[in-house]
Amino acid sequence: MKPSSFEGPDGLSVKTIQTFFDGFGHIVLDLVNASLETGTVPASWKHATITPIPKGKLISSDPSSTRPISMLPAITKITERAVQLQLAEYMERHHLLSETQHGYRKSHSCETALHVVTDDILRAMDSGEIALWAMASTAEYGSQVAKEHWPNFQAQN
Repeated sequence: MKPSSFEGPDGLSVKTIQTFFDGFGHIVLDLVNASLETGTVPASWKHATITPIPKGKLISSDPSSTRPISMLPAITKITERAVQLQLAEYMERHHLLSETQHGYRKSHSCETALHVVTDDILRAMDSGEIALWAMASTAEYGSQVAKEHWPNFQAQN
C-alpha cells in the first residue's frame, strides 16, 4: 500500500501506522482480522472527513471548481486493501475472471487491452474478415440509463 500522509477523522495516516508498525502492528492486525472474521465494520470506521480538492490547477472559492474526497480512517483503508488483495488473489487463482478483463488486475492495463484489441482486428483483417470496433462512454451511457429510469436525473460534471 502506498503510504498516504493524509489523516482521516481518527487523526492517523497510513504512513504513521506503517512507520510505527513494529510497535503496535499486532493490534492493527487483530482489529482487521476481527472485522473480517465477524463480517462487521465498526461504525467509527465508516465516518469520513469530506475535503474539497481543486479541479486542476485553478484555486477558487467556487464550490463547482472543486471535487470532494472522503478521508476515511487509516484502519478502514488498510482493511479495504486487505480485502481487495485477498479477493483479487482468490479470483486469479480460481480463474474466475475473463481473459478480456484488464482493469484492476496485475500485469493488465489499458495498454494490454489495446494490444489485444489491435491484435484481434489485425488477425481478422489478415484472414479476410470484416473487423469493426465500437466504443462507448460508460459515463454517458450511465447517464442515459439513469434518465430513462429517473426523469429528474441530472448528471454531475
